[in-house]
Amino acid sequence: MPVKKYLDLSTAHIPNEDREILDGKKGAWIVTPHRYGWWVYVPLDSSANPTTAGFSPAFCSLIGVAIDNGCRWINFDQDASIDPKLPVFDWEGAR
Repeated sequence: MPVKKYLDLSTAHIPNEDREILDGKKGAWIVTPHRYGWWVYVPLDSSANPTTAGFSPAFCSLIGVAIDNGCRWINFDQDASIDPKLPVFDWEGAR
């Protein structure tokens, strides 16, 4: 039975403009909202380039962190720990 890894990050690591894209499920991205954030599938093909979908450089770097750690999913959760190595953004209307 294969076991897959996912990256668990605070929603504080996402700039506000990226939250709007995640809520709209724009482009080739597989996004599943949940009560406290989003599950985001990390694609490896070029058809789902985060830059092309309009995501910020900060979000694109989070995709890179997931790929570098062998994770195919990111769980952005308001209750997840904040990683001190990653930028943090203030936003209103927290999930």
